[in-house]
Amino acid sequence: MVELLPAWCFNCRRFISRPCRSPSQYLCSTCYGKLPFIDGPTCTHCGLEHGSGSCSNSWAKDIESFHGIFYYQDPIHAWIVNLKYSAGLFAGRILRGFVNTWFTENTAAIRSLDAVLPVPIHPLRLRQRGFNQTALLLKSQRVLPLKTGLLKKQRFTSQQAGLTGLQRRDNIKGSFKATPSLHSKNVLLFDDVCTTGQTLGEICSCLKKVGVGQIHILTLSRSM
Repeated sequence: MVELLPAWCFNCRRFISRPCRSPSQYLCSTCYGKLPFIDGPTCTHCGLEHGSGSCSNSWAKDIESFHGIFYYQDPIHAWIVNLKYSAGLFAGRILRGFVNTWFTENTAAIRSLDAVLPVPIHPLRLRQRGFNQTALLLKSQRVLPLKTGLLKKQRFTSQQAGLTGLQRRDNIKGSFKATPSLHSKNVLLFDDVCTTGQTLGEICSCLKKVGVGQIHILTLSRSM
């Protein structure tokens, strides 16, 4: 049988010989070993390494648990930017593989949740980009039902990148809407990047207004 393995590493562009294979078929073992996995203890509410016994971030008050896969560093940063702003679907395929792995490894812990919700983008942004990257990164996992229509971005906002924490909070305030059908549901909210946490905090407030039960967070990457 012919193995469907690419002849080159997506990151370093070198040939992937048999001894250089990694858990990702698109990366050589050297590049895989340099990925910025989050492997230390982080706050269960905000995902930061603040090391205190309690979390003082008000935006995270409604979060039951916070999980991050990578630090928001290169090459993950570059791949996410490539996916979002240059339609880099091959980068998306690689990143989606890591999301799938997280779901597989955490199946027992999250199986009791009712749904996974991708952070939505405004319909205008969706037309510009052609896809919602958070939904795209989730589409291959089969652990939780993927619900894309229960949480919506109802107000078009400026890009959050480059704004301060307070500017991000004001920019995003009141821009999301959740359907009442989420009442009493326990959900996993997924985003590709968490920087200041203001977007996640605004969505959590929106979800709580319609009576959502537990809100757990998964981010592909987390700024520290």
